[in-house]
Amino acid sequence: MISGRGHNYLIITLLLLAVFPAISFCALTWKTDIRMALDEASQKSRPVLVYFCNTKIELCQQMEKEIFSDSLIQKNMEQYICLRVDVQEDDADKWTKKYSIFQAPTLLIIHSDGQRVGQVGGRKNKEQIMIFFKTNASILRLPYFDSLPVSASTPMPPLPPLVIRSDSAPAPTPAVINIYDFETNRLRNLNAGGDKGSFCRVIIAAGAAKVGKKCLQMDYICKGWGVVMTFTPSFRDKDFCDISGAASLRVWTKAPKGQMFSFKIDEGGTAQSPQNGSDGECWYTRNFTGSGEWVEIVLRLPQDFKQHAALCETKGNKKLDLGAIFGFGVGISEGRGTLYLDDISIVK
Repeated sequence: MISGRGHNYLIITLLLLAVFPAISFCALTWKTDIRMALDEASQKSRPVLVYFCNTKIELCQQMEKEIFSDSLIQKNMEQYICLRVDVQEDDADKWTKKYSIFQAPTLLIIHSDGQRVGQVGGRKNKEQIMIFFKTNASILRLPYFDSLPVSASTPMPPLPPLVIRSDSAPAPTPAVINIYDFETNRLRNLNAGGDKGSFCRVIIAAGAAKVGKKCLQMDYICKGWGVVMTFTPSFRDKDFCDISGAASLRVWTKAPKGQMFSFKIDEGGTAQSPQNGSDGECWYTRNFTGSGEWVEIVLRLPQDFKQHAALCETKGNKKLDLGAIFGFGVGISEGRGTLYLDDISIVK
């Protein structure tokens, strides 16, 4: 964590995930070894549906009980080799880092060669999951079922061969990967501080969210630039977030009308000891002005971020290195009020 006079830091941690033994539930048979699943997918010319979960999280339990038990959902899942990856196992880090998985539950579709097709995460209802299947069925040229067959004896249409995109194929739709939706995760490592007389309280609040039921609420009083919240996408203090290849960062923001604020990114590592290419530099955006309404702000990476040499490492390579991001945050200028954040995502 970067420290500096006049700044508060909030660390919000996300979840890293892992591989679970073989299991079957809700009339579905789930593979539990990712390499075996990819081998079977290659043999049968089918894509793989990967379910990243944590059995201790109520949202995952609810998804298995209410979503995967639905007959229509199951019918669409039959088109895939289904793989279940549990967040609590040790072997999952390399897969969650490879596919930028930041929360559970997450559904990920990949080709048999491991190439990403589509992804959706967080709290989703049946209709949203059906849209996910419909979109990816179109990409993969798979059958999509919006209703069940009239008779169980009705023959299913044959599966077409899996089409792997070539260089001449149309460019895929950019992948939008949710980093934080504030629905299930908890806050950690909130440090008070800042200029004399400043105040900052950050909570996950219900009732004011733009998407879902919860969002981040930041109550502040600041007599000068000096109230900053930062979060890292990990439940492990020493882990960093690899968002290499991200083209932009999206965040829903609601700030008081006229309130100035900016966004920040902290790299992990140092110039002497880089972490996955990141060398400890700090980066800030230009100032934004609140409108009192929810606004989705799209921040281009790296174009919209400038180095902040006064706060942290200055001996790095002077480039925004996305391989090991320590945290993302928002800084508040002079003023008092409440700022909200919701659904923070990257676009690859």
